[in-house]
Amino acid sequence: MKIGFITDLHIDNEGILPFDVDVRLRIQRVISYLKNKNYDLIIFGGDLCNIEGNIEIYEWLKKQMDEVDVSYHIIAGNHDDTTLMADVFGIQHLVTENELYYHLSFVNTGDIYFLDTSKGSMSDQQYLWLEDKIINHIHDDIVICMHHPPVLAGSKHMEPKYFFTQSERFKSLCDRNPLKRFIIFSGHYHMARTVFNDNITLFISPATSVQIDPNSEEFLIRDTINFGYREIFYNNHTVNMTNVVYLQ
Repeated sequence: MKIGFITDLHIDNEGILPFDVDVRLRIQRVISYLKNKNYDLIIFGGDLCNIEGNIEIYEWLKKQMDEVDVSYHIIAGNHDDTTLMADVFGIQHLVTENELYYHLSFVNTGDIYFLDTSKGSMSDQQYLWLEDKIINHIHDDIVICMHHPPVLAGSKHMEPKYFFTQSERFKSLCDRNPLKRFIIFSGHYHMARTVFNDNITLFISPATSVQIDPNSEEFLIRDTINFGYREIFYNNHTVNMTNVVYLQ
């Protein structure tokens, strides 16, 4: 299975250009590129909206995807409204106590677990659900998509201001399952980076909006020209390869 992971879209109302960038055009270009490259699945990794959840923005993105013959799934970021987003995309049945987390199994490929960290944390109920899934997962690799990186990744601006607040709890959950390998795909930091932390391998993906300088404590845009997504090759219950694709 060839997957395109798109994150941190930061779409605003029609005519508004976040960071002086036409993010709607960028998203259309990425979607068109993925369609022409025969991807099997697109995953939107959160922060679909720029400031806060907006029905018009979700409807606009859904319209783009309805015109493309590629399956897709979404998770929520801290700039999203989980329940509103789920309503627009017709996945209300996947929402539990205002959190959008779910599990999908793909034939001849494997399982993917989609988490909701839109509040910068996860509820006890979501942790219990995830722990049960881990215990009953029969393969070595556990593939997770979540908006926030769950462990430190070295972004001076995002950490600790906008960090996932339950890093120790999440790490403890992984530590309690040492025979499992946790392959995690996230966004939020507006940069590309790979982090190895015991049995966690974290792949942070670049934004389709703008990239942030990880070496600056203040908010500093590093790149408004390059934008991209991550491609993931997932077969036989393991991630065979992943890399970042940049467009201009």
